[in-house]
Amino acid sequence: MRNLLVVGVLMWVLAACAPSLTGLTLPVLGSAQTQAAVQEVGLASWYGPGFVGRNTANGEIFDPAQFTAAHKTLPFNTMVEVTRLDTGASVVVRINDRGPFKPGRIIGLSRAAAEAIDLIEVGVARVELGLLSTRGGQAAVQEVGLASWYGPGFVGRNTANGEIFDPAQFTAAHKTLPFNTMVEVTRLDTGASVVVRINDRGPFKPGRIIDLSQAAAEAIDLIEVGVARVELGLLSTRGGRVPLVPDPSLSGFQVRSWTHAPGSLFVLASKRHREPLVVRAVGPELVGTGAGLLVSLELFELLGSDAYLLSE
Repeated sequence: MRNLLVVGVLMWVLAACAPSLTGLTLPVLGSAQTQAAVQEVGLASWYGPGFVGRNTANGEIFDPAQFTAAHKTLPFNTMVEVTRLDTGASVVVRINDRGPFKPGRIIGLSRAAAEAIDLIEVGVARVELGLLSTRGGQAAVQEVGLASWYGPGFVGRNTANGEIFDPAQFTAAHKTLPFNTMVEVTRLDTGASVVVRINDRGPFKPGRIIDLSQAAAEAIDLIEVGVARVELGLLSTRGGRVPLVPDPSLSGFQVRSWTHAPGSLFVLASKRHREPLVVRAVGPELVGTGAGLLVSLELFELLGSDAYLLSE
């Protein structure tokens, strides 16, 4: 029934050139459509007694009431979905400690997290771990290092992929990532994040892993400090949910896409704007490795930083 409604509305849009439609529902967050991809399988345990008030490995004070966990290697602040394989119960935790160090165990949960999946009495259970991002499960951490920004002296010059450098665009330079890769850049000291598109090469100073445009640097308050430690996460499309990046060259209901040919119509909605919107892909079509959509500033204001792809 919903598919028929979508088809009918799209036909109406073609005739009337109107962007809005009603009658569709959004997927439920936390359903199987938005689960994290499995990264590791093994035993989970929990800890707490004897650790309350002590420092965790990242310097925080251990609080058993927080949904945190210890892992041997995952970067601090990685968000992990822990799912018991015997019951299906799951909980999302943030990595802030190191361990466990008993053979076969892959994660040590706080008491609050253990209670959420009924692990207190049994003590140990077989689980699977899935990586989530700090922004709704979009990006798993790929790299940690220093970010800087550039712009003065580059305006109007060609970037490494042949575009004209525009400091108002949300773009960045990286040494190796394919052009048009979408990357979430998160400051480790403040948690501020921004999504950028790779269109240039650099930076070439030791220790720096990404160079942001002025617009992207302003979004995470990097202009004055110049350099900050960040983590980079590659964006992907999961469960019909797509990241959105503002593009000042677009207007109205225009988008650019890696997967939709110019002229394609499809339907987007988000938690911020639940009424579905019909958008049109315009050229030139994006090529390379990427996920998500470049959208007009108007659409970005309406929908926010991600949306659900409801129909195409």
